[in-house]
Amino acid sequence: MGRGTIDRATGAATQVATLDGADGDSIAALAFNQAGVLYGARIAFSAALSDKALLVTIDPATGHVTTVGQTVNKLDAIAFDPNGTPPPNDMALFASALPLMRSVEFQQSTATFFVTMIVTGTGVATGCRISPSTPIAANFLFQTTDAGNNLVGFPDIPENIAGGAAQTFLLAFEPTASFPATEVQLEFVCNGAGPAGVISGVNTVIVSSTGGPDIVALALTLSNDGIVNILGANGAGAFAVATVNLGTGGNITASANTGGLLSAAFGTQAVLPISIGLCRTDAQGQCATQIQSSVTQQIDPNETPTFAVFVTGQGVVPFDPANNRIFVLFSEGTTLRGATSVAVRTTTP
Repeated sequence: MGRGTIDRATGAATQVATLDGADGDSIAALAFNQAGVLYGARIAFSAALSDKALLVTIDPATGHVTTVGQTVNKLDAIAFDPNGTPPPNDMALFASALPLMRSVEFQQSTATFFVTMIVTGTGVATGCRISPSTPIAANFLFQTTDAGNNLVGFPDIPENIAGGAAQTFLLAFEPTASFPATEVQLEFVCNGAGPAGVISGVNTVIVSSTGGPDIVALALTLSNDGIVNILGANGAGAFAVATVNLGTGGNITASANTGGLLSAAFGTQAVLPISIGLCRTDAQGQCATQIQSSVTQQIDPNETPTFAVFVTGQGVVPFDPANNRIFVLFSEGTTLRGATSVAVRTTTP
């Protein structure tokens, strides 16, 4: 099945996009609703669904077809009441990215990240896509993945996401020059929902192409939701950080604060009423070093050191996960090589 345009003067047809779907199926009706969503009736000619009609939405840009549900058999026309009330658009878009940072080498490797886009509300958000809004010297692509993070389809093809559902993607930056660690803001956009708000450390990524250690870090909280809970204004909380070095070896310093990402690597003071210490942990999760403000050790290629981070309250931290965050940074001297973050809040004893 294809989507095209027809020249009114000559009748010549030009194919613009190929509709996905089963071979032999056809689109028997097309109409835009008041919100600008293109609907169609897909006639299924499979043995199991002979002559059954499925109501679908179609992305005009990509030809992607999303099934809404079964409708009247052999439906051959769709019309929307021009005086009717448009369907409510209560959809919102949210996004997150992991890992937070990749430090790759120009002409040697590509920085990859995994993203989850979530649509809330009812309806279908169409043409969901991702692009960097921060300019860096790198070619960019995104591609849909399945639940196992396996690539699906082709690069740079927008995806439809139903309200209440999520879709995962791979992002790839292929450097075209050498550049230092740069925080890249991403635009997450869908027709009918979004764009997603920018949250540093949640849906931004840091990319470097100077080579050296590439510390991929992931944090795990006790509640498994990315939030560190401090019990009372003077209580305590903790979380773990797992790492793997996908680059060259280096003498790496792990530290943590609440001052931000790149600025925090160079001594920005904490802005939340908490104190933070950390240690390297052994295979049993016990501290193998003293709990200090930073821990320095050699991390060789493919080595997987783990760390525990301890948080003590010195006042009340409101629940504001977009702003009240702890950043764990991995630096080689003053060069940032890896990072991760969690939200932090005070809870009632």
